[in-house]
Amino acid sequence: MEMLGKVATLGLVGVALIATFTAAIPMTGTLLVVLGLVWAFTKPIEDVGTRTAVYVLAASLGGTGSAAAAAMGDGPLAALGPYVEGLMGNVGTGLAGVAVMTVILQLVNAAKNA
Repeated sequence: MEMLGKVATLGLVGVALIATFTAAIPMTGTLLVVLGLVWAFTKPIEDVGTRTAVYVLAASLGGTGSAAAAAMGDGPLAALGPYVEGLMGNVGTGLAGVAVMTVILQLVNAAKNA
C-alpha cells in the first residue's frame, strides 16, 4: 500500500508537470483527480490543520496561478506566466482528488464512531 501511495504522489506531480508543457496526456484532469484519490486513500491525512490546508489549496490554487500569470504579464517574466498558471492549476486539480477522498474517509470514520 505504501508503494502505491508513492506512485500516486510522484505520478500526480509528474502528470501535472508534463501536462503543463504538452497536451499529450488524454483526460489529464481525470487522471490527476484519480491520482489524488489514490494518494489520499493510501496516505490518509490525520492532522486537522493539514486537512484544512489541502481543502484551501484545492479550492484556491487555480485562481492563485491565474493571478500570478496576470502579474507576470507586463514584465520580463511574461513568457513564464502560462506555465505557472498551468502547473498551479494542474496541482490544484490533483489536490481536489485528495480533498474529496479526505472528506470521504472522514465521513466513514465518523459513521464508524457514531
